[in-house]
Amino acid sequence: MLQEKTYSDIKNSLTKDYEFFNKIIGYENIYKSEFTKLNSLFKGLTKKTTYIKREEWDQKQDKIISFKSEYRPYYTTIKGDDFYGYSLSKDDLNNLAKDFPNIKKDYDLLKSKKDKVKLGKRPNNECDEYKAKYQEKLYKQAQLEDKALCGICNKYWEQVDMAGEGQKFGLSKNVLADHGFYLTYGGRNDVCFGARFHSWEKSPKVKIEYVKQVLNVILKGLSKQKPTVVDLDDAIQQANNYNNAVVEFENISQDTKEKYNDLHWTYRRKSKSACGASQPFYEDKELIYTFKDYLNIKGTPELLNVYKVKSEIVKPSIIFEGMRIAMTLPTNKDDISLELLTRIWSDHKDQIEAEKLKFETAIKNWKLQLTPREKMNKEKA
Repeated sequence: MLQEKTYSDIKNSLTKDYEFFNKIIGYENIYKSEFTKLNSLFKGLTKKTTYIKREEWDQKQDKIISFKSEYRPYYTTIKGDDFYGYSLSKDDLNNLAKDFPNIKKDYDLLKSKKDKVKLGKRPNNECDEYKAKYQEKLYKQAQLEDKALCGICNKYWEQVDMAGEGQKFGLSKNVLADHGFYLTYGGRNDVCFGARFHSWEKSPKVKIEYVKQVLNVILKGLSKQKPTVVDLDDAIQQANNYNNAVVEFENISQDTKEKYNDLHWTYRRKSKSACGASQPFYEDKELIYTFKDYLNIKGTPELLNVYKVKSEIVKPSIIFEGMRIAMTLPTNKDDISLELLTRIWSDHKDQIEAEKLKFETAIKNWKLQLTPREKMNKEKA
């Protein structure tokens, strides 16, 4: 749920965004990532209020009701704080018109630069000033909060003492706290490899172990995964399965599809998944966890077939050691070749080798340093 914001919050955040806009618009060329962000910003601010007819299940009346949803202009920040598709009230819009009277004019100016948009990122020599200021801000914050640098994610984190089985290599004093994780089902996932090691200022061990435990393992696996005709045949078969499933789904009658959608909507209502995470419920004395469970009880053979066909509409893909997400392949089998698969494998392998070289260079050049707080204390002494 979006947090309530005051107009002062909006104004301060948009002021930061305008600093970015004025800087970018002054360059001869605009890069695609910059244009996309700015276009999203102004598009939301200049949007007109619209009303769209919607339907939703009313539990009290036990039926589907129609109503109109109001869609207002919205604010999605670039450099400001915590505004992502934030709906603007009429008072917000009136105040913005006074404080930022040139929003529409500036949007037109941005769109006039569209033909000069370039692909890729802005060269480092044009970004150095901004990066330096940002790093200085982070460094000062680390001084105040006594944080130190992680050798893996290159961000500043708290230092803690770690006892018991949670230690890495027996490291217990002034190790970096767990970070980089997200919570799900009551547990932590994807904790940064650099957690529970000493900071980069104090030891290169974290990079040494990352090369040994992660990068070398990935490269060893990749050396055995160079694509062959077997991989090509598998990819082509995936494409055939995808296209066959698409055709089969298209041939299902509209009446059957509507029955399937109605049943799916009923499941969403009963499991409350339309309002967030689904919750188990009982149907005919059976505990229902998933839509498939519900289909097995309430569905017909033809509706179960719709579920089967929809589950088979999966685009072809290939994944190699070290990839977090599979690489999607063309759905036209004629566009899939051994050369394409080999190029994907080779590009990924080159990327891992470059990462290993970067780590090994950093390890070779490592020197003992003061943490931000230690350096601040030394300068005050």
